[in-house]
This record gives sequence, structure tokens and C-alpha cells, in this order.
Amino acid sequence: MVIFNTNGMDRLKLDPDAEMPVVEIPSYIHRDDVEEIAGGFNGREIQFSREIIVTDTPDNALINGGSFNVDFPVEVPPMSAREINLSINRIIMIANGELTLVNNRNDKELKLPFVVTVMQPYNYSCKWEEATIDE
Repeated sequence: MVIFNTNGMDRLKLDPDAEMPVVEIPSYIHRDDVEEIAGGFNGREIQFSREIIVTDTPDNALINGGSFNVDFPVEVPPMSAREINLSINRIIMIANGELTLVNNRNDKELKLPFVVTVMQPYNYSCKWEEATIDE
């Protein structure tokens, strides 16, 4: 999940059809050169938005290897039920940036500081348990 926060952005009358810039965001990924999960600017880019952005997490952010895109097949006997207890660990990263807005009419520039907050999962676990069936 990525959230861009800018003070004063709501007071600006921006062209609603104008395309917002692509911004590099902080991320934690597995780096082979240090053999660990490392935080920083790792080339992950997201288009700036006033909305909350939910995006896929790269598999190289998983501290225990594997993939976030996994199917968990389960066999459930007749007249029984199962439920899954899913636990997701996330890390929160915050970075400061600055947008340069240009007025097309008079070429004046406005520097607009922003904060980007990234909530990224780095581990998960799941456990199947028997569930009761209400008759």
C-alpha cells in the first residue's frame, strides 16, 4: 500500500486529465550483494496519486523465499469445515520528496514537498484449523 501526502495539494487547481509523474518509492527487497533484506530506493516506481495505491509486492521482498502468489489447496471431508489463520508481517517506510509543478501559462514553477508512506509485507504464515459447522 502506497500513500502520497502533500500539504496544500487540495488548494491547487490541477488539470484533472493531466498525467501525474512516476515517483521512486522506498522498498525492502532481498539483495544478493548483502545477502539480506535491505531497505532503500531499489528502483520501485509508482505513479503519484491522491488516492491510496494498492500494488503487488515483489517476491524478492519475502524474507523466507517463496512467493506471495501461492495457492493453498486443502481437502475438506464431507460435513466438515476448515478455516485459515493468516498472519502477515508488514514494515512501514516513509520518505520525503518534492514535486515541481509548472504553470503552462506563465512557466512559473512551484515546489511542492510530499511524504510517501509505504506499507510492505515481508513475511506471512498460515495455519489451517478445523471449524465448526452451524446447522
